[in-house]
Amino acid sequence: MSLCRLLAYDGGLGGSSQEGSKSRLLFEDSISPLSEVPVAFPSTTDSPFRAIHGVGLGVVVTSAAPAESASPATSSTGAADTVDEELRAAFVHAQTETIAAVVRTVAALDVGMSELDIARRLEAEVADRGFVSWFQRPRVLFGAPVKPRLRMSEDQKLAVGTIVEIDLAPANADAFGDFTTTVAFGVDEEPKIVTEARDLCRATCGFASRWKCTGELFVFADAWSTNHQGSLGDADAIGHVCLPRRGRSGWVWPYAARAAIQMRRHQVHWFNHRRMHGFYAIAPRLVQGDRACGFGEMVYVDGGTRMVVGRDSGAELGFLPAD
Repeated sequence: MSLCRLLAYDGGLGGSSQEGSKSRLLFEDSISPLSEVPVAFPSTTDSPFRAIHGVGLGVVVTSAAPAESASPATSSTGAADTVDEELRAAFVHAQTETIAAVVRTVAALDVGMSELDIARRLEAEVADRGFVSWFQRPRVLFGAPVKPRLRMSEDQKLAVGTIVEIDLAPANADAFGDFTTTVAFGVDEEPKIVTEARDLCRATCGFASRWKCTGELFVFADAWSTNHQGSLGDADAIGHVCLPRRGRSGWVWPYAARAAIQMRRHQVHWFNHRRMHGFYAIAPRLVQGDRACGFGEMVYVDGGTRMVVGRDSGAELGFLPAD
């Protein structure tokens, strides 16, 4: 069965000539129309990026583009949509708890732990925070490999100076978190590649706005990496749309959302022409020589409002908050 037919599944295994339109209905109705959100466009300051202001549980980034006539935000479908407040709160809560689980796990790292030991610790942390399933199970990598191994090792042991990359994406009943961080264990000064991988993530998230096509983020990240004597390696995408539990796919949540990101239209790849609107997991991985590592955050774009989900301050972007 093809992926499109699987995603268009609606009570039976048989497909139809309308399966393409069914697939569109399944994933494009995930954003519910709501009343218009006021959009403010402040003037630019001395930064080439947009101004970042800490608001509530996230970082609201107001666009500095020229003002338009007042109208509802436009999604990639061309419809006048805004994101439901309850849905936004669900993703903020999920991402906040995901980051907190990673923070507590990093604080508990100890010499001699294996990749599997850390993954099991992450699983225990998210279970204590109300998550019931996985958008993607924990992934832990030692040593900053260019090509991530398919399976985590129980033989490699954590030592002082080891670069540890952690990717965590648990799901609850309505939303999921998606967060990636890299730390250099037990050292005061982190390697240059870790610092620059963080800067790449910060810059790419700062580039996201309603004025950008999704593919422009990939092009920006690729250019940024090249300008810093690196690359994105073999990656053909640096993130994906975060689809909520909605419509006919709700009974297979979050597996339908996971399957959906295999579709190119839902990936942050260079040729995706769709205007940004909704939730996106952005996680570019910087490759320099024989080492690579990455950071990942979740951003939200709805008209003139941008938000780094789960963050209290723009200064925290790419960093682990205090436990």
